[in-house]
Amino acid sequence: MLNDLKDCYRLLELKPGATLDEVKRGYRELVKVWHPDRFTEDAVLQQKAQEKLKRINAAYEAIMAYLANGQEDLPPEEPEVQPKARSKPTASEIYRLGLDRYSAKDYKGALHFFMQAAEMGHADAGYAVGFIYYQHTTRNVFTLNKQVKNDHAAFSWWTRAAERGSANAEYMLGICYLYGQSTAYNEGEARKWFERAGSKGHPHARKRLKTMDSWTGLADKFRAVPLAKWIMEAPPAAPQPK
Repeated sequence: MLNDLKDCYRLLELKPGATLDEVKRGYRELVKVWHPDRFTEDAVLQQKAQEKLKRINAAYEAIMAYLANGQEDLPPEEPEVQPKARSKPTASEIYRLGLDRYSAKDYKGALHFFMQAAEMGHADAGYAVGFIYYQHTTRNVFTLNKQVKNDHAAFSWWTRAAERGSANAEYMLGICYLYGQSTAYNEGEARKWFERAGSKGHPHARKRLKTMDSWTGLADKFRAVPLAKWIMEAPPAAPQPK
């Protein structure tokens, strides 16, 4: 990522002190201009466009992160001109940056943006933080301590996200209580969270409610027994954040 913030503004053809709307508008215009799909008939130009777009994306993310942190100490290029008042990126915009980083397999960068958005009260971002802790843990006997620690972190973030209405977080809390994952086995709590997620149309939660009342539900109870859950199938995968 570009280190010099002034260069980031120049790359987006903006002046330091540009408003959030100006940053987003300038970014969108440059993406249209330099999108590689416009150069499919010229491999050389398409490669240059790809490199240019990478720098544009990096500059945009650097500026958005700068604005999200509320920093105001970047001097304008023309001191005599007072910079316009800045508005900070919204939690949803920061969350989208996290999704972009996750799609690029930059999980550390994704976690950084997800946490920022979650601390601003974004429920889906809170779920995404828990997802990374839970899903990106190597599960074997040699990583037991780490995976237990990460599972506890996931449970904590999902609890906060569920309280803010995230259906995915509600579903995964149901899984945690059903499997005794990072908490004591509690069929009543599991059912409660599955019902909340199911009321929002969550398909996996509705399916779990059905299996809890069938023979399959007995296997879930056995998995919650200490040690047994490490021998049987791996914990269910969490739905990817979107």
